[in-house]
Amino acid sequence: MYADDAVVYCDCDEVAITGREGLRAYWAARLRKRPATELDDLQPSHGGILISYISGAAVVNAVLSFNAAGKIKTLCCGPSQHPAPTAVRCGSETRRRTRRVLSLTRLC
Repeated sequence: MYADDAVVYCDCDEVAITGREGLRAYWAARLRKRPATELDDLQPSHGGILISYISGAAVVNAVLSFNAAGKIKTLCCGPSQHPAPTAVRCGSETRRRTRRVLSLTRLC
């Protein structure tokens, strides 16, 4: 799944994680503390992909980029500036999501 030289930049915990054991330990602890409960959005993003998911009362954005072999090269994640949705929203939601993608992509 991850390239040998993959790096995860986590803005939630303000850490950068590398190495197979480091990634395994990070995700085990992260998913125990803040499990993802629902997919919010999934879309292409500058040669990679943007995944937004709900964790507790927050939406978390994750931008993944891949190497030539299709393995994850970088993953930049952090809390969205918007709370988790409590009802279906439409209209300006597309513009808000575009701003979220652009602001998170600049971090990576």
